[in-house]
This record gives sequence, C-alpha cells and structure tokens, in this order.
Amino acid sequence: RRSTDPAIAALGMALIAGVLLAMATVYFCVVRRAPSPAQQALFDAFASREFAYLLVLLTLAGRLDWFLWLSAVGTYAFSIGLVVLGRHRPAA
Repeated sequence: RRSTDPAIAALGMALIAGVLLAMATVYFCVVRRAPSPAQQALFDAFASREFAYLLVLLTLAGRLDWFLWLSAVGTYAFSIGLVVLGRHRPAA
C-alpha cells in the first residue's frame, strides 16, 4: 500500500541504512572471525525466519507500519548487540 506520509519514507530509509549496518556488523563480528558464544546466540536468534509469522499477522491486522518500525529498530539493536557482546571476549 502506498503512503504519502513522509515519516514512512524516512522510516524506510532508516531501515535500509540499518540493514546495511547489520550486514557490515555480521561480516566483521561473525564472518571475519569466530564469534563469541554470546554473539553466536544473538545471531542465531535474529537469523530465524519466525518473523515471517509476525509479518502475516500484521498484514491481516492492517498494521504493516508496525512491522516497518520493529524492523528498523531491530536492525540497529542487532548491530549494537553484536558489537557489545564482542567487546566482552575472554582473553585467550
């Protein structure tokens, strides 16, 4: 559905930026080096496809804007979580 609300467009841009940030964070924290157990647990939790059920429910409820908000905030939370969890690695 199209919206003329500029807040939705700004939110979409924030989501795109968040996805790019999350991709870079995964590369540096998970792909380039072995993640800590806490990082791996966070990655596994966010990598699940269970969000698809939420998407269906919000679509049926006519609240796709909520999914956009949750996705935008979630991408930044995920990236911050990976970085923070990676800073507390035990010394080898």
